[in-house]
Amino acid sequence: MALYFLTRALGLSVSETAGNRRPVLNKIDMDFKKYKHKAFGLRLCLSMLLVFAGTFSAWAQVAVTGRVLATQGREPIGGVQVSVYGVAGKSAQTDSLGVFSIDMDNMAGALEFKYAGFKTRLVYLSGRTDVTVLLDDELMDSDADQAVWKGPFFAPEDNPYGVTVLRSSDLAGKGHLFLSDALNGLVPGLYSSTRSGFLGFGSTMNIRGTGSMSASTRPVVVIDGVIVENRFGDYSASGGPDFDPLSIVKVGNVESVTVIKDGATSLYGAMGANGVILVRTTRAKASETMVDIESNFGVLFAPKEMPVLDANGHKNLLLEQMQGRGFDYEYLKEYHPFMVGEAEGEEHYRYSSDTDWQDWLYQRGFAQNYSASVRGGDELTNYAATAGYTSVDGFIKNTNYDRFDFGLNSEMSLLRRLTVRPKVMFSRTTSDMRDQSGSEASNPLLASLYKSPMMYPYEISEDGYPLPRFEDVGLFGVSNPKALVEVGTGSSETFRTLAGVDGNLEILSNLGMYFNVGIDLLKFSEDAFVPDVGVAPQLGGSVNNVLKHMERTYYSSYAGLGFDFAQNFGTKHRLAARAGICVKQNDFSESYVVDGNSASDVFTKVGTGSGLHRYLTPTGGLWNAMTLEASANYSYLNKYILAGNVAMEGNSRFDKDYRYGFFYSVGGAWRVSAEPFMATVRGLDELKLRASYGVSGNDDIGNTGALYFYESVPYHNVTAVVRGGVPNPNLRWEETSQYNVGVDMAFAHNFVNLSVDYYDAEITDLLGYRLLPTYYGDQALLSNGGSLKTTGFDVSVNVRAIETKRFGLGFTAILSKYKTEMLSLPSTLGDMPSGENGVADEMLIPIEGGERIARVSSPANLFYGYKTAGVYSTSEAAGADGYVNEAGIPFGAGDVRFVNLDNTDGNKVIDENDKTVIGDPNPDFMGSFTTRLRYGRLNASVMLDFSYGNDIYNHLRRNLESMDTYRNQSTAVESRWRREGNVTDMPKAVYGDSMQNNRFSDRWIEDGSFLRVRNVSLNYSVPLKNLKFVRSLDIHVTGNNLLTFTKYLGFSPDVSAGDGAVGIGADYGRFPVTRSFMAGFKLGI
Repeated sequence: MALYFLTRALGLSVSETAGNRRPVLNKIDMDFKKYKHKAFGLRLCLSMLLVFAGTFSAWAQVAVTGRVLATQGREPIGGVQVSVYGVAGKSAQTDSLGVFSIDMDNMAGALEFKYAGFKTRLVYLSGRTDVTVLLDDELMDSDADQAVWKGPFFAPEDNPYGVTVLRSSDLAGKGHLFLSDALNGLVPGLYSSTRSGFLGFGSTMNIRGTGSMSASTRPVVVIDGVIVENRFGDYSASGGPDFDPLSIVKVGNVESVTVIKDGATSLYGAMGANGVILVRTTRAKASETMVDIESNFGVLFAPKEMPVLDANGHKNLLLEQMQGRGFDYEYLKEYHPFMVGEAEGEEHYRYSSDTDWQDWLYQRGFAQNYSASVRGGDELTNYAATAGYTSVDGFIKNTNYDRFDFGLNSEMSLLRRLTVRPKVMFSRTTSDMRDQSGSEASNPLLASLYKSPMMYPYEISEDGYPLPRFEDVGLFGVSNPKALVEVGTGSSETFRTLAGVDGNLEILSNLGMYFNVGIDLLKFSEDAFVPDVGVAPQLGGSVNNVLKHMERTYYSSYAGLGFDFAQNFGTKHRLAARAGICVKQNDFSESYVVDGNSASDVFTKVGTGSGLHRYLTPTGGLWNAMTLEASANYSYLNKYILAGNVAMEGNSRFDKDYRYGFFYSVGGAWRVSAEPFMATVRGLDELKLRASYGVSGNDDIGNTGALYFYESVPYHNVTAVVRGGVPNPNLRWEETSQYNVGVDMAFAHNFVNLSVDYYDAEITDLLGYRLLPTYYGDQALLSNGGSLKTTGFDVSVNVRAIETKRFGLGFTAILSKYKTEMLSLPSTLGDMPSGENGVADEMLIPIEGGERIARVSSPANLFYGYKTAGVYSTSEAAGADGYVNEAGIPFGAGDVRFVNLDNTDGNKVIDENDKTVIGDPNPDFMGSFTTRLRYGRLNASVMLDFSYGNDIYNHLRRNLESMDTYRNQSTAVESRWRREGNVTDMPKAVYGDSMQNNRFSDRWIEDGSFLRVRNVSLNYSVPLKNLKFVRSLDIHVTGNNLLTFTKYLGFSPDVSAGDGAVGIGADYGRFPVTRSFMAGFKLGI
């Protein structure tokens, strides 16, 4: 203002002096001759005035003009609300041509553009006074972008942390019945593999690799602010994986999903080390009542059949095995005449079939899903209620899944300054499944592969007719898969309830109080029965049938109270802070009962057994946690952003000396694009550099790791009580310290978006089991020790190549890579190998059928076994090597040629010293690629996901190619070695495998790389010009897991044996993921 009056007094125009003091000084110099005697004083005074004027001119208002257009079609949008971001009361509106003008105090600030039916957009001016803004057509509030933080709210544009936000539009319309399936391929750094092809069991999800060796690697799941406990163990009575914590949420009821991947998880204290998934469900956005009805139905195809031997092929294999055992023709004719074609009557018919057991087991599944939602309210109350039903008949006969769910979110203004938000979610799930463990006696999928095709599902009479009785085990010792699915059961029922109330009380305009209370209730019950008829002996052959029952109950209550503060200081500074306390109480109990030998297969419930083999395994306990938490974020000129979190947690799971922990994070961002020197850079909408560091924990030690406890065990015909384990009062949480640096960029009116993150995490005090001497009475002690490092990067690119009113084409690519490295191992590990100073430098981890190894300076969880170099074609070749097994027996023709790595001093023994690393389950990189196409009212998308460089231990193929029992085998064994001179990679068939040709070796490690057509979807919006009471109608068709390109020989390379680190990359024959097609509609009223 001072500069304005001064320039007018000197006869200069305002335009001549805008942002420049030089014309004023020149004018003064020209008039100095008139005032020579006062020149010095005048110049000094005017110069001082100009300094102050220059200072105030930075605060002078400058008019910013521009135009707002729709991205699709570039048509102007009138009535758009244009406001100065972070400054209350500064706003304008666009006219019918989309033109606006608004005064700005800070030219480094940002403008916010809002309009109903379009996505809200922030535009940083960087000194520009004229802008053109494109708004995307998206029927969604910007509130859906908000992360459900514990701390103060961050606009996504201001977040300095490694966070990915998915909107409902990213998830809907893909035909997914479960949220855990819908997340696959959408989040950089989220590694997901299928836990089971049986729907409802979700996926194994790890964020940025596996951050532990023995503890849980699952991320924390938070639904509408409620932490959902999901670390109950990876098992059930029927041998399948446990409950999926995300299954309570319907995909269509999700408004946003936020995945926190870096140190910002410190606010979740001793449970945040594995990352956090925040789910925000649908909320009412307007007072107008809206009803949505959705229906989906479709088919689930059976997996591609595994190629196994037919009846003739299996008989020839058996003849070789029996002859190798010394059984000649006369012996077979007398005891097994069907093997030499001499059987008559009942035995002839019993072993003369050619049964496709997989065909008897599989069916085409059917899925249906119905949901209805109502949203509405008035000035004081908004509500959103949903209800739904899902039913799935699985591709294994007599398996099914049913779920009923209900949800309600509401927001009520009880007083002028008080807002409360009650919420409740409820689901009831029932399922009937079958065993998915590695037991061929009770797993029908394995039995269908191992059962001899010479046998028929039903008994055959002497005259060749099927009888209404299931065929028994027979000579080959494999269960009848049809009996397992027809007579066996695996029924379960799950109730889950999340309920709570949160709210805000406005004390002052910049100070408020927040509160939240709620409960999480889980009730799970399961009965499993494995019959006697047609089933191989179980539990060591001591029982005929097996009865199991599991009860699992979890109750949690939480309460939080605190204050939040938000204040703008002028137009340059913004500060938001929050501090409070949170208390969480947990009560978990589980009982697992196994019984056997009921009077007949009619009696299937625990309690009807003989009781001689009954045993009960109870677990559970109470634990509490209290957290003092504080967080703040600060922004200067919308360019420089600083944030910090602090959490002090006390946890009753730990002994008194290790009960309290301190967790924190700090992050900063620099919006380079808002700098004045970037004003001339055209086409660049956003350039933001980010960096963060944080410390969080993993408290997955259970409730008894640090305490004395007792448990019951069967002893003859009574139940005994023994000490349940050796306590370790020095137990503490694993601690993760993580650096994250990133860059976010946007080009060409946000048509191209790029985000890159690099991270470096170090996990110390790793939880693991220390081997104990036998006099302790237990095998291992849970303890801390060792450290692990994980580094990697995440890249995501989103491109809208074409965007017109009629046509649109876009792409999204995601690429992630992580690398793990063992930094150190515990100092005491029983009999483990030792390095310098007695500190172990490697640790062997037993798994079913093999071993993994943790070795300092190497990746974690590597497969550890023998290397092979083919099969000896002749006795001469075997003799030339001269290798022998540990019993001193030489390898001969037809045996596997193992690589002798320990050949010092002429050693020829193939033994433990010849083991080495034979595979790495961690991928070199993984990601996805999505193409989106829009033409008029038709929308289409195709998603491809991929993984490259990961190895899989194919335990299932090992059992199908071992030829060491009378099980049926894969057709691959047709190429087995049979006589001198045969050149093949398949060894000879030897019952019992005396030379251990099938030991854990690289024969069973396969390349798990794949490229999969994950999802193809089509959606058509029906025009409804003349339908007054119908708001919208969308029809959609989707296909999932349509095609997979891979060299892997198992059912699917998308496989995991469990949620822990040692379960990754192992295939034990769980039900595989299969193709599915869904169709449906969504009606808006």
